[in-house]
Amino acid sequence: MARFDKIIQKIEQKCPNDWWIMSFKKKAREDHPCYQLYKKTIREYNKALDCLDPQSFSILSDKVLSEFKCEAVQNEDGRGKQLSFDLMNEAFAYKYLQNRVVNNLCFVEENKGTGKNQPKTPDIRFEEKGRVGYCEVKTINRSDKDKKRYDGKVFSGSEYNLNDGFFNKIRTALDTAKSQVKTPSDSEFGIVYLIINFDDFTLEDHTTYKEQLHVFFQQSYPDIEIHALIPGGGFHALYEIHHTPDL
Repeated sequence: MARFDKIIQKIEQKCPNDWWIMSFKKKAREDHPCYQLYKKTIREYNKALDCLDPQSFSILSDKVLSEFKCEAVQNEDGRGKQLSFDLMNEAFAYKYLQNRVVNNLCFVEENKGTGKNQPKTPDIRFEEKGRVGYCEVKTINRSDKDKKRYDGKVFSGSEYNLNDGFFNKIRTALDTAKSQVKTPSDSEFGIVYLIINFDDFTLEDHTTYKEQLHVFFQQSYPDIEIHALIPGGGFHALYEIHHTPDL
């Protein structure tokens, strides 16, 4: 059984009558053109999940399962099942590090921390060139404003821009991630792996966005390594940005 399906099977045991589970089974079963992009996304998740060692897959699948909200217990922010899939995105960072040919790559057992003075543990531990490194994965999703405004209309890329609100959201995620990768006592350096979903689903101005992100990383985070994935259709990478710290 594919690993994505294994996670879904565990979720179904937890929430057998959940609307999302019913919808997933319908889309997986039917060969409708409208479901092709959805199925492509699942294939990308499976490619990433297949890279995980058994222990790391067990840690990640348990995290996804624990955060999945049954329909009777929805998230207060109205984003439903999104957090579970944000967690599953950690597999893309593992795949990136595996392709980077690091040693002793594994997921870290989660410690959620207890306040500002004790941040959560990072997601992934690895060794590279004799140094111990940690990687924290953060997903940037569509804004609440964009989520509410979409009502079936067709918007052009000109409707959107990378404004202060967008960069403040990234800054919050990066600041948190920086503290997490430095938390373990054996940490010698860290990587933040960002997955960025723009409000502009047309991605008409993605070249401009890429330039803006480059400048932002260079000016605001000269001391941390950042790898940003910008997904296109079906979670296939539209492009990636790699920012290395100033030495």
